[in-house]
Amino acid sequence: MLNIAFALYGAVWQPESFPNHLLFVFLGNLALYLFYYFIMKAIHKERFTRFVKASLILSLIFWIPSLYFFYDEVKSYEVQPAISRTMNQRCIVLDTYDAHDIWHLLSSFALFFSFLSLLTIDDGVRTIQRKELAAF
Repeated sequence: MLNIAFALYGAVWQPESFPNHLLFVFLGNLALYLFYYFIMKAIHKERFTRFVKASLILSLIFWIPSLYFFYDEVKSYEVQPAISRTMNQRCIVLDTYDAHDIWHLLSSFALFFSFLSLLTIDDGVRTIQRKELAAF
């Protein structure tokens, strides 16, 4: 149902920007899955390791500025590339990288730490017997 809501949101409020909408759907699904999994782990009193906690915190640290730079429009999919290039901003890091480049860099780190947390989230239950674990 939430994916249908995401699709309707994109069709109504972002009809001109399909790539942005697709990114919204992917990030929304990732956030919903993480939220569900955290709730289920809390209900079943499973603990997170320090490594997982650190990777989750690092992913949040990178997601917040990444989304800020993502919504700083420096491109347009609706016009020709030459016209879209006129929207480019001044380079703000080392006179080489503009806001769009910084978004790519920050979001790559954010995705890395998000998926690292997903890969290691169950490390805290390694010593528990399989038949004693809750399936959710």
